[in-house]
Amino acid sequence: MQIERIGIDFGTSNTAASVRGMRDGQPLHEILALDQGPLLKSLLYFPNGRDSFFGKAAIEQYFENDREGRFFQSIKRLLPNPDFKGTQIANRFVSLESLIARLLENVRNRIETQLGTDITELPVTFGRPALYSLDADREKLATSRFLEAIRLAGFKNPTLLEEPTAAARSVHAASTAHLTSGIRLVADLGGGTSDFTLLRTRGDSSPPEVLAVHGIPLAGDALDSAFVEARLLRHFGSEVRYQRPFSSNILTFPTSLISRIPKWHQHVILKEKSNWNFLLDLRKELVNPGDRGALENIITLIEENLGYQMHKAVEDLKIRLSSRTTPEPEEFSFRSHPIDLLFPVSRPDYGTVVQPVVERIRSTAEKAIALAGLKPGQVDILSFTGGTAQVPELRHAIASLVPTARLEDQDSFTAVALGLSV
Repeated sequence: MQIERIGIDFGTSNTAASVRGMRDGQPLHEILALDQGPLLKSLLYFPNGRDSFFGKAAIEQYFENDREGRFFQSIKRLLPNPDFKGTQIANRFVSLESLIARLLENVRNRIETQLGTDITELPVTFGRPALYSLDADREKLATSRFLEAIRLAGFKNPTLLEEPTAAARSVHAASTAHLTSGIRLVADLGGGTSDFTLLRTRGDSSPPEVLAVHGIPLAGDALDSAFVEARLLRHFGSEVRYQRPFSSNILTFPTSLISRIPKWHQHVILKEKSNWNFLLDLRKELVNPGDRGALENIITLIEENLGYQMHKAVEDLKIRLSSRTTPEPEEFSFRSHPIDLLFPVSRPDYGTVVQPVVERIRSTAEKAIALAGLKPGQVDILSFTGGTAQVPELRHAIASLVPTARLEDQDSFTAVALGLSV
């Protein structure tokens, strides 16, 4: 096999990879199998200071070890956060770059095992969002951190490419036999970011002309966070009031802590020593004994590392509501003693909760069209990719921007990875 390029899409929720080259004299361009299939869940689990597990194995070992140790998800979203430099694992500080590098190194090992060759010297294109952050300094920080993680993982010839541009390359490569000339809007709606690319195709095999790339660090996780904020936070201490010893002041639960509950990737910050000790001290400082249940819920959530289960419960509700065509509500359930949450959620109720996030993503798509110097009516094709593209509220909002465009769906989880190796 002659390998020309590897593509790696390190995603907030899943990681995928592809290879392009020649095999037995024939062109090769395919998705690689990373974890009993094309996707490796972007999960890390450290039961102790020696061992580490990734993807499905991380979930299995996490529960097999009774949720002891450190479990990480959505760590990509920590890249632009200057307040998170790393965390303690078995009393040893591990930087964010090193955490991500451990996952990327594992991906590299899986690719090398499948291809039967060392890829450290080969050209490897990594996907990156159109924007990690709307703040220029945070954007720069995220990019430099990601490049450092790639270096630590052993890749010596890396390049970065915006994920929506990769998705656009993928759809062009797959459609050359029946391409028509015109303007295409590619909407890549993932777990952590929503990215948009405008490109012009000429109806032949020549590369498309990229007219604009724009994005926002809001997507599936932000929809889930909006639901947690609106429906769950009061069950985890947002209304708790406390009083410090020898003080007459009545205080409310710190926003700096409660705001991290909806963001699964920030639960690791709540486990840091100062924050954890604060939560335990509140047991003796409650003003209202009736707040005890909410306080014990948040302590249990952090102590037993239940962020992933809560995330999956909210995500599962989103998926079930997205596929529902009838008005009956779906049950939301999250139970792990003493946490006991069970209540119905209707599609209209869910739509109201996530509307502010949907509107910001829609506005980003509108800005992308404007950056291309176009009007919405000039878009001929709207291509959706990414798992969040199946959420009706978001899908309809973006489609309503370009009502005359033909809708197409790319593979929700591998289109970016395939395009990275084009």
